[in-house]
Amino acid sequence: MKKIKSLFRRLHHKLSVISSEKATRRIAARLLLNYLDANNLRYRISNDQSFIEIGFNLSDGHSSAVYYDFTENEKRMLVQAHFLKLETDQIPIASVLIAHLNSLIRKGTIRINFERLQVYFEREISYSSLVLESDNLDEFHRQIVWIPKDFLWCFQQVLEANEDPVVVMGELIRKYES
Repeated sequence: MKKIKSLFRRLHHKLSVISSEKATRRIAARLLLNYLDANNLRYRISNDQSFIEIGFNLSDGHSSAVYYDFTENEKRMLVQAHFLKLETDQIPIASVLIAHLNSLIRKGTIRINFERLQVYFEREISYSSLVLESDNLDEFHRQIVWIPKDFLWCFQQVLEANEDPVVVMGELIRKYES
């Protein structure tokens, strides 16, 4: 019986994706909320349910604020993970690391907000792919958390251990290969 319900739910989602962008956005938001609830993640949601915010501890007092934006009249959800506040003199080092990491990241981009001196990871995902590939939601969410952790680790190695950015990136690549 469970398998039949699951089959009908997936069929309903696929038909909704074909028929209505508004329904697709609503289903995508519901899938994300169900995922967050199932994994006991605390979140804050706007009154119109177009914006979800989650906080994560990364390491040693560093945290990440992840924003899921379900803007109406858009075909994509924008996700931003703000995770590092910079000093003005740290921008050149951060820029070098960002360039290296962005060359490795397949989906998404690390950016600097120069007005706020803040580093963030940004990714867009279409509502339809979120609905149709809801099995990949765990992998998608893990990427939103791990990319900031990896960048933060690289940044700390360069600043605190005075490592060369290229050496640090080599260590990161080896970490992923093993």
